[in-house]
Amino acid sequence: MIDAVHGVDAQRKARLVKVLDIDLNWRMHQVSDGQRRRVQICVGLLRPFKVCVPVLGSAMLYLQRALQLQQMLLVSLFMLY
Repeated sequence: MIDAVHGVDAQRKARLVKVLDIDLNWRMHQVSDGQRRRVQICVGLLRPFKVCVPVLGSAMLYLQRALQLQQMLLVSLFMLY
């Protein structure tokens, strides 16, 4: 399944296989669900991709606001005691 993706950098493929601990001799009908999922993740990551900066920026802003609210809550709870 991994070899079916063409035009992939060999070093990238080797690194993904190593990081995800994939045995290239696996047969998809004989592996566990976790192993199958690791192969699917590898196939999805074989080709380089770009992260959409506006989406990442809004997510970071959301996290920053959530953390600020949490910090305010912790400070107010601390002041009660």
